Amino acid sequence: MTTRPDASAGASAFSVIVPAYNAAGSIADCLSGIFHQTVSRDEYEVIVVDDGSTDQTARIAKELGARVVRIPHAGPAAARNHGIEVARGEILLFTDADCVPTRTWIESMVEPLLAGADGAKGTYLSSQSGLVPR
Repeated sequence: MTTRPDASAGASAFSVIVPAYNAAGSIADCLSGIFHQTVSRDEYEVIVVDDGSTDQTARIAKELGARVVRIPHAGPAAARNHGIEVARGEILLFTDADCVPTRTWIESMVEPLLAGADGAKGTYLSSQSGLVPR
């Protein structure tokens, strides 16, 4: 890979932003995937934007080690935008609370960005059987 952003002085090179609404049933698997990456854990922060959940999403995410910020329910786009506002990383990555990133997800996502691409889209595993999620 080419040169990574500097993750010194308390900043992270990458920010992983997860919008979540009533995701208590899936957030643990999502965060487990995020926290077990081939990229060193000190290179990225994980922000769960709790979009007004009425279940235990925020508590679970916080207990698992994510930085949790809460907003009134406004939908996933608003949650992603709020995540952008509070992120400290130079490169922003997004996944949804019902997705489980593979072990090389961060590495695979940032490689084209560090090589000069303006954006990248990865693949993910899903247990949802519907046509739209697949």
